[in-house]
Amino acid sequence: MKTILVVEDAENLVRFVRVNLGVEGYTVTSARSGREGLEAALQTKPDLIILDLMLPQMGGWELLSRVRSHPDLYRIPILILTATANPEEEAHARRIGATDYLVKPVSASELVRHVRRILGEGTPPTPPAEDKSA
Repeated sequence: MKTILVVEDAENLVRFVRVNLGVEGYTVTSARSGREGLEAALQTKPDLIILDLMLPQMGGWELLSRVRSHPDLYRIPILILTATANPEEEAHARRIGATDYLVKPVSASELVRHVRRILGEGTPPTPPAEDKSA
């Protein structure tokens, strides 16, 4: 089972992610600030970090930079989930190490699709249609 760390200060968004990724079989943990997020990442070494950019204590930009420069964390993929729909900001986030970038609000299906792609899981196969000709 893969673990996802959500670093987000909005409780309703944390719940949304926890519920929608939880039903997909992921273990979801959370942190409310950049500082807590860094500590949680160091303790749990998650398979993915979902990161808001506007955070208390330590902003998401700084956390992204710290994760990318830390020898125990730099390989963890990071999905930025932010309210800022700015192409320059997205390009900057990718340049400094973000794996993917989504703009809030996001649908549950879009979130799951991005998480699966990042973790190399793709979409689950569709069960074959029942053959009624036999």
